[in-house]
Amino acid sequence: MIDSISSGGFTPPPQLARSLSDEQSSAVSSILENYDADNLSADDAKDIASQLKDAGIQPGKGLADAMAQNGFDAREVGKLAGIEPPQFARSLSDEQSSTVSSILENFDAENLSAADAKDIAVQLKDAGIKPGKGLADVMAQNGFDAKEVAKLAGVEPPPPPAEQQESGGQSGGTISILV
Repeated sequence: MIDSISSGGFTPPPQLARSLSDEQSSAVSSILENYDADNLSADDAKDIASQLKDAGIQPGKGLADAMAQNGFDAREVGKLAGIEPPQFARSLSDEQSSTVSSILENFDAENLSAADAKDIAVQLKDAGIKPGKGLADVMAQNGFDAKEVAKLAGVEPPPPPAEQQESGGQSGGTISILV
């Protein structure tokens, strides 16, 4: 998976946690027990979001499930807190698919170098192609494995910088390809 490439180097978005540890689940419960899910204010939602961030709990399915078990809707809490979920494209338009195919036809999937992989990511960014499964699918249709391209590009997901966490993982000038 190519996580992110910007003109200044690699800046991957935060990984969306799929499941929480028992300790994290307990922390979520402890945080939420101080609030009434049916009478939640914007300030309450912001406090919850802040406490979750301070506890190192990443957004994702695991958090949403833990919140649901405690009677809270993670999307609603996020909305009240003014936090927009990351927007990852599930599918590409025909024009975008054609653009991706045009970019990839300049490379040999069987003999892809690290420089080639980085170049692909930069060209996708420049074309404004949004991240997501749709992009990975089009890459696969063209004989490219998005995970292999990321490996060749040397992209590893380090812990996210604080400003990316606050912005929901999106930063200007960056393309993220999630598989």
